[in-house]
Amino acid sequence: MVGNYQFTGSIAIVLGNDIIEIDNPKVKYKNFKIEFGFSQSIPMIGIYPRVIQINGNNSDYDLTLNLNVLKNKLFYIVGPTRIVNEQVSKFSGVLTGNNITYTFENIGFSEYTKFRFGDLF
Repeated sequence: MVGNYQFTGSIAIVLGNDIIEIDNPKVKYKNFKIEFGFSQSIPMIGIYPRVIQINGNNSDYDLTLNLNVLKNKLFYIVGPTRIVNEQVSKFSGVLTGNNITYTFENIGFSEYTKFRFGDLF
């Protein structure tokens, strides 16, 4: 199961004193996992990608970013009803531009939200 999506928004990167904005990056979701869990005593099924690839550019920079989910926790939220996957992920990527290449790798937080498609009872 793979999903390709055009993200409507932007990514902002702080590099020194500069803020680099990448508008409308392409996002690819891969390696989906099904997870069973409980939130507020409600049984649920969560589906989330374990790998997210993001590619984008602006007039000066190109960005390649990969997120690999290390830990996932399901939450059930009402109004509108949705299942939220709060995650600890490994971020690794390359930012190139202005004749310089920046590589980075760090652990941080990510999130994947899906509208509810059904409960287990």
